[in-house]
Amino acid sequence: MEGEQARAAEVEKVLAPVRSYSILMYVGSMVVSLAPRMVEDAMSPAAAATAARVVSDVPLTCLVFAAATALMQGKLARVLEKVEEASAGADRPLRLTPFGAWPLAVITWAFVTCFCVNYLTFGHVGAPSCLGWTVVAVASAANLAIAARTVNVTLLEEDFAGRGGGGAEEFGRMAAWLR
Repeated sequence: MEGEQARAAEVEKVLAPVRSYSILMYVGSMVVSLAPRMVEDAMSPAAAATAARVVSDVPLTCLVFAAATALMQGKLARVLEKVEEASAGADRPLRLTPFGAWPLAVITWAFVTCFCVNYLTFGHVGAPSCLGWTVVAVASAANLAIAARTVNVTLLEEDFAGRGGGGAEEFGRMAAWLR
């Protein structure tokens, strides 16, 4: 009975960050999707024109996209971190499986892409420029690559560290190859 309670506590320790991250992604997606449209309706035409000029500034737009990507990928990496201590009966601590980690990476990629598209179209009466869409496409591709790398490195670390013998050296070579 005590072992089951320890196991349940360990499972909760792994799933609690996933639950809070999923809620953050859900609420954040709603805010990112709905807030710009609600704000645009309340803006005066002069304020909308100013917002469109700010969004059209390519270096600033790239900086905002890079900051959003770094922030969300850092949060994803913290969610995927393994719990350091194992329960009394377990030989290794629990962690998310690939079936749990990959959907989180895809949700993170979709969230940042949605943010980038809404940022780009904010304040525009017509369609944004081709350069703006190119910046969003590159930011989305880079974000997807970073999300995949975050999950791969996290899962590979566990896979290679769990093997006996030279797991750490093998992981180091694989991580260097991924960089």
